[in-house]
Amino acid sequence: MQPDSTLRRFQRHIAESKRIYLRSRSLRSSIYSFSAASLLVLALFTVFLYFFSGGGVWLKVFLWTFTFIAAYAVFVFINMPLLRGLSGVQQDRFGAANILTSLRLFAVPPILVLLLEDRIVLASIIYIIAVITDVIDGYVARNYGKETIFGIMLDPVADILLTMALFLFLWLSGAIPLWLFIILCIRYTQFFVGLFYLAVVDSVPHLRATAAGKVVGIIQALGIILLMIKGVTGVAWPTGMYRMFIYIMLGAAFSSVIVSQTVIGLKALRREQ
Repeated sequence: MQPDSTLRRFQRHIAESKRIYLRSRSLRSSIYSFSAASLLVLALFTVFLYFFSGGGVWLKVFLWTFTFIAAYAVFVFINMPLLRGLSGVQQDRFGAANILTSLRLFAVPPILVLLLEDRIVLASIIYIIAVITDVIDGYVARNYGKETIFGIMLDPVADILLTMALFLFLWLSGAIPLWLFIILCIRYTQFFVGLFYLAVVDSVPHLRATAAGKVVGIIQALGIILLMIKGVTGVAWPTGMYRMFIYIMLGAAFSSVIVSQTVIGLKALRREQ
């Protein structure tokens, strides 16, 4: 594939986004409305933090999350062609499934800030709520015919950012070693760079859950729970060889995903060629 062909595809993608933005008033309005509602919820949450949490944590949560929501709105408008169903029909609304997935993304900045500010219980509550939306958005999308290319791409991204926030905290707090965090960073860097490139060349594969992916998800979730026990309860478990066993299992799981992502990406590129 010629280097300049990727640039031309990206330019056409942006031109198509602009066309949809100008022609689809209902879609444009629904995105603006959702962004405004998200900022209102953020404002109410930071007021709660101001009165009940103390310190300057409320300001950090507001600034980081506000920036995240604003950047996300720009990202959505740039990628409006992806807001189409699997049949290729352009959607006229942002959609409930995309809204739920987006809310899971918006939970990332406050969770990370609260963890770093030692508000672990509150961060854990928000994380649990975010995980619940992960179940609901998939159900809504599949059972009400609201699956979109954008949503299929966004769902794993939301999961990745949530996981990244938790493991960043675990690494900074000394709960996991640097080598394990590096493997995780490689896994996610590869995913984001590869997905962006495939989106530009219009070769994004359908990202569906696989048996292997579910196994890795279970291992990852159990590892997070076990490593977070001390922060929530004050009980330091697991220790010693058990902790090393968890590190090895997580490292192996992350490495298997790197291999799997490489295979999926190469297959998608071969189809395009």
